[in-house]
Amino acid sequence: DDLSMDTSPETSSLARLQILPERIDLRNVDGNETKEALAFLKNVGSQDLEVTGFLLTSENENFRVTFKAEAFAPEPEQNPVVFAEPFVVESDDTRIIEVSYHATDAQAATAQLIIYSNDPDRPQGSVVEIVANQDRSCIKVTPEAVDFGGKVTGSQSTLSIQIENCSTTTALELYYIAFDGDGATCAGPFCVAVPPEA
Repeated sequence: DDLSMDTSPETSSLARLQILPERIDLRNVDGNETKEALAFLKNVGSQDLEVTGFLLTSENENFRVTFKAEAFAPEPEQNPVVFAEPFVVESDDTRIIEVSYHATDAQAATAQLIIYSNDPDRPQGSVVEIVANQDRSCIKVTPEAVDFGGKVTGSQSTLSIQIENCSTTTALELYYIAFDGDGATCAGPFCVAVPPEA
């Protein structure tokens, strides 16, 4: 007969990290605006959960995560931050961390936060995805300034500008192009026109 016994600890007898939410969507963040959100670290096991460090990575340096009242920027070399003393979450207790993003434009941005702890089910860490401006259109105009240079009186010159959608997820809808909110297509000697094929 097989007399082997499962001597592994019960799941509930170990530290278990539950992160809510596992995906943080900061939604629309306008240029020069900062938006914050909270993440809840709950210990659903019976032993103390020890958060030993974390790694915040992003191609955008304007993300931040706050642990123990200290804000950290993304780590370009992908070296984890290791706490001198663990960030302890007792059984059935919850600790709160803050993430934020300061936008310099309306383009989509993403970051990944990996939290390292003594949760035996997460030896490589627990992952939190952070996104901003994922579901919005984005307009880019090139060039940003138009210079006609010196012109002979009575002559007419035409310069082109390029308008493109810099969002990879959402369509851009143009309702009209004008010099002001009243829809004026001319201002003094300057006029704007949309080519028929546009």
